Amino acid sequence: MTTLQKIYDDAIQELLRPENLLPELIQNRLSDLGVNLTKKQLSKLKKQSTDLKNDDIQIEFNDKQVVNAGFKDEEQFREVLANLSDDLVSDINQIGDNLNDNLDSAVTGIIEKLTDEKLKRFKRESNSIQNHHRKYIKRFQKDHEKFWGKATKLLEILILISFEVGDTFNRELRNDSLHHDDNIFDVLTRLHARTCQLAFEINTLLKTGYADGAIARWRALHETTVIAIFIATHENEVAERFIQHDIVEAFNAAESYQEQCDKLGFEPIPEEEFCKMKVESDNLIDKYGKNFKGDYGWAYD
Repeated sequence: MTTLQKIYDDAIQELLRPENLLPELIQNRLSDLGVNLTKKQLSKLKKQSTDLKNDDIQIEFNDKQVVNAGFKDEEQFREVLANLSDDLVSDINQIGDNLNDNLDSAVTGIIEKLTDEKLKRFKRESNSIQNHHRKYIKRFQKDHEKFWGKATKLLEILILISFEVGDTFNRELRNDSLHHDDNIFDVLTRLHARTCQLAFEINTLLKTGYADGAIARWRALHETTVIAIFIATHENEVAERFIQHDIVEAFNAAESYQEQCDKLGFEPIPEEEFCKMKVESDNLIDKYGKNFKGDYGWAYD
């Protein structure tokens, strides 16, 4: 944060430095009059703006500049220039009033500068930073293992037992379930595999100290378990609806993707494929009712 604040302050100071601000304001006002400064005049103007001990800023214009700007003589030109100081005061006041607008571009520059500096530093010091981080993680995990190692080991044993039991049921009963179109068996084995995956994720997060992440995955595990119990205690048709609802969910996701893919810079789903998905989804909604389109539509009845 200190680095960001420093870069931010430097950018604001750079924006409001007299040698940057005054020449630009003067040049803009002169351009409005039709007078274009030469490189030499600009250089002298910036030098005078840096050292503002004198109140006046002197610019020597040549006859060609006066004529090209449309003035009949030098006297008329000087009369117009006499009002230039008042205009500059007005411009400076306006900058103060609209400082927030000017800060937008400054903040953009700050972000770009910060990004470049951070990236260069990380590239330069990447090995040192990574080694320091790995040492810290190693120390943390050693202490973590002392305190929670037994618990996570027992949880892993429980998950492995569950995985093995589910695998045994699937291998021994799969063929029989296919002969009887047992959708409940099919759904429960799929959900069981999903819960095992979730449980392994949870234990990995717990082992590495990411407890909040583990709790989030545990909620997903609980939800999957509730769905499994619900399907197990209802008729085969509910399981069939659950399976077919995947088609509706896939089309809902495809529809959302199709609406946003241009903004994301991705290729749209081919029209033929998208239309096929829509037909399949619409047929199921016609079969089961409009509520089938929503989340958990398979359980609506």
